[in-house]
Amino acid sequence: MINRHKAKKTALAIVIMTLIAAMLMQGCKGEITDNSSETQPSSIEYEQLKIDIDNENHCFVIKKDDSNIEMKGMILTYDHPDTANVYKIVPYDEEPEMYYNPIKEWQRVEFQPLTILNGFPVHYLDGTFGDARLSRSERKGVIDSLTRISAPDFGRMEKIKTACPNAVFSDYVIRYTYPATDTDLYELTTFDLIRKTEVTVDFIKEKPIDYYVIRRSVGGITVGTPSNIYTLYEKYDDKKKEETLIFNEEWKFLYDGKDLYEIHTNDKATEKNIKVYQSDLPVLPVEQALKKAAPSINRILSDSQKETWIYAAELVYLTVQLTDVSNIDYNNADYIPRSRNEGYWYPFWVIYTHSNFMSVGADEADHRSILVNAITGEVILCN
Repeated sequence: MINRHKAKKTALAIVIMTLIAAMLMQGCKGEITDNSSETQPSSIEYEQLKIDIDNENHCFVIKKDDSNIEMKGMILTYDHPDTANVYKIVPYDEEPEMYYNPIKEWQRVEFQPLTILNGFPVHYLDGTFGDARLSRSERKGVIDSLTRISAPDFGRMEKIKTACPNAVFSDYVIRYTYPATDTDLYELTTFDLIRKTEVTVDFIKEKPIDYYVIRRSVGGITVGTPSNIYTLYEKYDDKKKEETLIFNEEWKFLYDGKDLYEIHTNDKATEKNIKVYQSDLPVLPVEQALKKAAPSINRILSDSQKETWIYAAELVYLTVQLTDVSNIDYNNADYIPRSRNEGYWYPFWVIYTHSNFMSVGADEADHRSILVNAITGEVILCN
């Protein structure tokens, strides 16, 4: 009896240990499965639109079943804080220094990257418009060339940092490449301070232009968008008698004789004159931003007259300007408006879109953005 009782206890112990081991193994399996699921693309569905987000590979894929559309876009902002501040710019109405050149070895120039990507003829220095335009395939080639470069891997970064010691730059740079052309499409001009006039620096021909965008960073969030993406938005509130403008920050084009650099060192809103207006507010993740933008994306892709790509998403600070226009008399031609302007920085998810289309016989394009306020969730389509 004693042996039989011991045998039963031993058997029971073995069963219990086996069950515990199985539960522990199952728990480990579950933990591994849960962790791996975090790296799997999340999906957003809206009508016939589906967006798969793959944070591990920093991309999203858009499919639209009713038109057989499928495209891949880059998530340019890999890491960002979970919270962010809204800043007020104080004072706001100071004008930036127009022709300051931080790197004397390079030339301060003007370039028309958005005009060219929109398929329009450029406006030349002599006041005329050229005939040359980028073709539809060339414009598509420019957006396909978008490359994210880690700032430490960008060879000119130290030179730019040295020239702009008061600016804290983002941890990455983006590059577009404009194709080689035999025309005068790529005219670079500068302002001659001695002669007080614009002069042509170079017509870049027979070689592509690498166009680099180097921007500041505040609180771990990049400031501003490339100037070749349209981000301007205007809204008027008749009840409040208030105008809202959302726009990009100032930048400078510098040319080293080979490549073009768009450097954001805005003198109007710097780290010295921005004050915390609201602190530590939750920031929408990219999944939520794309979910909120899904109706706008669907509407854009439903336009059968346009060939459209949604090709990137990025978290940046943009300027929101509020103007009190209650004292402006629009019916009096001699009245000098005296309005009150206030400027703020809000973080936005900017979704980059490009659409090719025919207009009055010309092959043109829209290169615009969908803005999602990363604090309020408001969605804005820049037209």
